[in-house]
Amino acid sequence: MASGELIELLKKFTPIEFTEDNFVNSPPLLIIEKTNGQDLVIVARNSRTVNLLEELSYKNYMKKLREDVYSIKRLSMIDALYRFLWIARISWKNEEVYLLWALINSHLKTSDPESLKSTLLREFNVELEKCLSKLNINFVQDYNKFSELLFSRLDQQLSKIPPVLLQKIVDYLCVHGELTVEELSRRIIEEGVSISTLYKVLSRLKKANYIRVVKHVRISSRGPMRELLTSNCNKCLYNYSSHDICYKSSLNQLSAILYAFYNKPLTSKDLEKLYIEFKSIPYPQRVIKRINDILVSLSIIRSRLEDKLTSSILHRIQDTTGINII
Repeated sequence: MASGELIELLKKFTPIEFTEDNFVNSPPLLIIEKTNGQDLVIVARNSRTVNLLEELSYKNYMKKLREDVYSIKRLSMIDALYRFLWIARISWKNEEVYLLWALINSHLKTSDPESLKSTLLREFNVELEKCLSKLNINFVQDYNKFSELLFSRLDQQLSKIPPVLLQKIVDYLCVHGELTVEELSRRIIEEGVSISTLYKVLSRLKKANYIRVVKHVRISSRGPMRELLTSNCNKCLYNYSSHDICYKSSLNQLSAILYAFYNKPLTSKDLEKLYIEFKSIPYPQRVIKRINDILVSLSIIRSRLEDKLTSSILHRIQDTTGINII
């Protein structure tokens, strides 16, 4: 079911702002995930986004860390942001989701059918009648009932978002490249997932063509042949249309991480230079994603070292053992 926070995000932002081209080349905001397993960090990229995030911070949805950088610890808001990003990605290739978002956005900003009609046409160049026809929705004069109808259709789309476990498996393969089931299980099993469940999810992913078998390998000289799996970049789970788009998106994440945790802003020229420099590497997006994970982990370690007692004890261990720890 769509939460109030998600509805607020769909009202504040438009699908035009989050087309694939804008999402990659001029993203309104960037979200850094898994900073400590509990919260998210958002980096705003334009004044409009800053103003909108300020509004959300006043509602205690998030906390401002410094200029353009916000932290979110409220679980319902974290869930809303994850779902919002999925709606954005799905809307790139699904006209129904794009139109539904445009209709919800316009509906929440108007109070009568005529203003809804004019807003939808002015902001999205979409005629209300054609929009309703494509969505197979009948207009209801009662605005509350019409809202319920739109949110019910939104819930149907939200139910199609891939389960978290499925996303994590694809994420591992996107970052680490080719892995066997055994290698995957060592990473996934820590989260309480059984081998049988892992095999079921992998079977589902292979059937949907989101992952593919690269080849069969023998783990030991006398052991059976095992499948070596990788993500299928030609059918990206996250809806990126090409390797290059995914690569640019990973560089955007790098830029956000450096700004949020290391207070180092990258200019468009810096990003272009990095883009050219690493483009010749095979699957550069995988390398950059690994670098991003490392940088986030290092920032967490650095923040923990700010504790005086922890730092003092580590220095004593270092002095005693001669190991260069910090």
